[in-house]
Amino acid sequence: MLYPKKEALSTIFDTRIEYLKGVGPLRADMLKKELQIFTFEDLLGHFPYKHLDKTSVQPIGQISPSMEYIQVRGFIVSMEIIGERRARRLVAQFRDRTGILELTWFQGINWVQKTLAVGGEYLAFGKLGFFLGKPQMTHPELESVKDANASTKPSMEPVYPVTEKLKARGLNGRGIGKLTEQLFLLLDEKQIPEVLPRFFLEKENLISRWQAFGQIHFPSSADAYQQAVYRLKFEELFT
Repeated sequence: MLYPKKEALSTIFDTRIEYLKGVGPLRADMLKKELQIFTFEDLLGHFPYKHLDKTSVQPIGQISPSMEYIQVRGFIVSMEIIGERRARRLVAQFRDRTGILELTWFQGINWVQKTLAVGGEYLAFGKLGFFLGKPQMTHPELESVKDANASTKPSMEPVYPVTEKLKARGLNGRGIGKLTEQLFLLLDEKQIPEVLPRFFLEKENLISRWQAFGQIHFPSSADAYQQAVYRLKFEELFT
């Protein structure tokens, strides 16, 4: 359980998720159905499954089947809809100086067409697959290079578990990260009170609860992330 002492919580954590900036009724309904995120507390407890090093970009020409998730930088050179009905899909050719990667969407095609532009330069992140020996990504997460360069976020960017339905509606793993950022803007240390005695924190060399939640979502380093995981697992075991 994320918060073992409910009476110690600020009422902010009971706030319904639709009242968080960037959510609204439609997204809230999807978050509830797909991820069981009903409140601010639920979002805080929805931890990232990995962190993407935004400084790490793989050349398309060096992609290999041993890679699971990749981030590439390049241009969309074409987009077209192929097939009909259930077989209908949007296929884009994504190119850098070393090669071409195929991007495919089976859901949310209209939304993708409105938000992406042929000729635009993007960072593409997703799970790598191969078809007839050629690399491809299905429902990748794309961010314009311009937006990425303007971002002040740390290099270790959280990627959250989401469903294909959420991705198709523009709420991907990075989108959940943006909502979590909004939540942290509303929080301070007093709203995530400590549940372990100070002497115990010092004895076990544990970081504070406030630090743990901040670092598990937005770590300043790989070591800080591991400290956050250790602290929260320790708390779950002993409280």
